[in-house]
Amino acid sequence: MFWLPEKIQDWEDAVLDMERTEILPNLICLAPTVHGLWRKAKFALKPRELSADQTKLTVEFHWLQDSVYEPRDLRIPPANPAKLDGTTRQTRLLNCGAKRCICSGDILTFTTEDPEKWPLPSVHLLYMQWVLNRLVALAGAVDVADEELDPDNEADLSEETEEEEDDEEGSEEEEKGPMENGWGVQTARGFIGKGSDSRIRP
Repeated sequence: MFWLPEKIQDWEDAVLDMERTEILPNLICLAPTVHGLWRKAKFALKPRELSADQTKLTVEFHWLQDSVYEPRDLRIPPANPAKLDGTTRQTRLLNCGAKRCICSGDILTFTTEDPEKWPLPSVHLLYMQWVLNRLVALAGAVDVADEELDPDNEADLSEETEEEEDDEEGSEEEEKGPMENGWGVQTARGFIGKGSDSRIRP
């Protein structure tokens, strides 16, 4: 429906030829927060050129704008403004060398000294990811706030702290017990060890 049979065959060959998924052509090294943005289709990487000796691969970076989850005409290309420098909710990535934000249209380069031992990411798989990320963003299926990438925001922490304080106060009141025969002797107060939050956050 969307692609020529030859393109689909290229993707099938790239996927089916792999004996396992954890191999270098199917991997790309990204910081956890950047990987989260890519997985949520906040940006996409468009493969541009692989050098003849396969030691250099250039890709084009594009921020993807949020879409409302509703029916739309797929024949109309989605808006993708040039030089967009972040997500709809103002999340940005910094090019530390150039001391500026990474914008749509910027060219990124992956290199390797030995394409046999350390091959670059598969161009076919990168292109498939480029297409799929744009489709997901177009469908509006990833309309998730960027703050969810870091669930420990101040509001959540303050709410959890207030709940914990209320629980502790309630426990202390129960443990104090009534005054005994007017002597003013309280029951022994116990201490409940409160472990740290060990939940694994994505």
